[in-house]
Amino acid sequence: MPANYNIMIGSSTNYGKLSVTAPTNASDTSGITFNIYGNTGTTLLSGVSASTLAAGTYSEVITGLSASNIASSSLSGTFPGGFNWQLAANGNVIGSTTWDLVVTAPQAAPQATLSAVSTPSSITVSGTSTLSTTGGSGSGNVTYSLVSGPCTLSGATLTGTGAGSCIVTATKAADSTYASATSSQLSVGVSLAPQTTLVVATTTSSINVNGTTTLSTTGGSGTGAVSYSLISGPCTLSGATLTGTGVGSCIVTASKAADSTYSSATSSQLTVTITASASPSTTIGAGSSVSVSNLGVNPALSGGTLVLNSGDSSTVAIAITNSSGTIQQPTSGSATLSGVFSGSGGLTFIGNGITIFSGANTYSGGTTVSGGTLVVAGPSPTGTGDIFVATAGSLMGTGTIAGNSIVSGVIKPGNSPGHLSILQNLTLNSGATFIEDIAGTTPSSSTTPVGATGYYAVLNVGGQLTINSGVTLTPRLSNLFSSGEPGYGSAIYVPVLGDVFRIATAAGGISGRFATLTQPAELTSGTQLLAFYNVNNSNSLDLAVVPTSYSASLAGSTPAVVSAASVLDQWVALNKAGTATATQNQLLLGVASQTAANLSAHVQQNAAQILATAAATAPIPTLSQWAMILLVSLMGMLGFVRMRRGRQPGFAGDIA
Repeated sequence: MPANYNIMIGSSTNYGKLSVTAPTNASDTSGITFNIYGNTGTTLLSGVSASTLAAGTYSEVITGLSASNIASSSLSGTFPGGFNWQLAANGNVIGSTTWDLVVTAPQAAPQATLSAVSTPSSITVSGTSTLSTTGGSGSGNVTYSLVSGPCTLSGATLTGTGAGSCIVTATKAADSTYASATSSQLSVGVSLAPQTTLVVATTTSSINVNGTTTLSTTGGSGTGAVSYSLISGPCTLSGATLTGTGVGSCIVTASKAADSTYSSATSSQLTVTITASASPSTTIGAGSSVSVSNLGVNPALSGGTLVLNSGDSSTVAIAITNSSGTIQQPTSGSATLSGVFSGSGGLTFIGNGITIFSGANTYSGGTTVSGGTLVVAGPSPTGTGDIFVATAGSLMGTGTIAGNSIVSGVIKPGNSPGHLSILQNLTLNSGATFIEDIAGTTPSSSTTPVGATGYYAVLNVGGQLTINSGVTLTPRLSNLFSSGEPGYGSAIYVPVLGDVFRIATAAGGISGRFATLTQPAELTSGTQLLAFYNVNNSNSLDLAVVPTSYSASLAGSTPAVVSAASVLDQWVALNKAGTATATQNQLLLGVASQTAANLSAHVQQNAAQILATAAATAPIPTLSQWAMILLVSLMGMLGFVRMRRGRQPGFAGDIA
């Protein structure tokens, strides 16, 4: 007769017990074995082996079960044959009986409240915190999890990687008695790290009224930008330059901005004393040097030196005596003098920097640029005297130079492409360089906007332009504009066939030629710049774009064009050598003014004249030259080639 039995897991020491209540006179001669299903093996119900089970209760230990792995499962076992049940009312029943044992897994005991702890409770970027726990129960291992936030977690070490909050939890694993437990979330704040102490400093702790000092910093951390603040005092502050405007004390601070690692920092205050200026110098005599900030009222240069610093800008009028004077240009950067310089003396500019000279000056003693760069602007920046540019000096800019000019260094019309006028003669000595900026096909004039693209530079000479041997012409196509000009960042202009740039004119004519014409690297392959001097008595200097080989450009054309192309290549070589005749240069410039689309037709139209000129200038024309001339002439009479009387379109006469 089946019977139901329950096994309950009672404690950690007894995994469970089977309780059997036997009827009177029940007997069996063998042991009883139960198989456990759903567990990891066979569990033996041990110790029940009596031959006779008297009425009563028998309790035996079930081995192989644990609170951590047992689940609700069924246990079943079979008594072997020979087990006798004696029932009072019905007599003996002999046979096997199956007993079903139901195992119910107990719930593991809950742990005490588990809490995660961070030491320290907050960190900075790149700082670390050690995690630990309080509470919990049992012997289970503790692990930690990063839920969110700008941190990394390695074991129990939390590292901040950015500012914010990092959320973590702790978990304590179960053991044989206690279930696993997870803590509530713990927030660990991560802040930017403080910078090292920021200190503001100055090149001098005391300056005169109108004097300047440069601020700087030491210390601080990270990549944040440094800025300066004027707290109080009779000063002005521009960037890092502090300028005294009155007697007193100026208090400044420096700040270094935050970055991804460090918070912002502000220095302690720095005091700069402003004292009364020394008595302004009225006369700057021989052996004395005076800065712009110490110029007196109506100062005079009389053999002394006016010292310029980068960023100086003066509108003070200065007289120049017969003893003349020197202007020391900034060691770097630029300075501006826009006041009127007058008197009978002259000026010598020395140094390596740049001076922008733009006053309506009237001094008559002349100007010498021994070093650095003199940038002129306005109607009379160099007064009425002559100007000499030494080998280490440069002259550039716009406006008008009244006197004769002799250049052994660099001359460049315009700051970018611009227009410069020299009313008298200009002489370029050996070693000089003429820089020509080209940003378009429109010639610059006195009304051209400064720094505009689309123009090319023009030099206008009122007298004669003399080019001595050893002078270089350097056309430029790129890096023409400064950051403050409208043309800055614009695409470069690359000259094409047909472009002719009249870069200089001289009312008194042009003598000599450039020894070297530097070809810009940006030119299109197969093209070059060629210089033409006084073509058609134009008193001009022209730069034209021509093929590097007419023969290659016109290959496959008619025999007449091919023959003329060969002649044109010879004339290009003669032009470069300075031995081309006036007629050759005239015809060559006419061809150079043609676009790529018109080139072949133009050469076909003028082949007879080109070949005839070539034959006429040859010592003894060859039979083939005469034959080609006669052939082209015959074609012209038959109407194949239209020869026009008089001046022909596209020749140099159309340009002058």
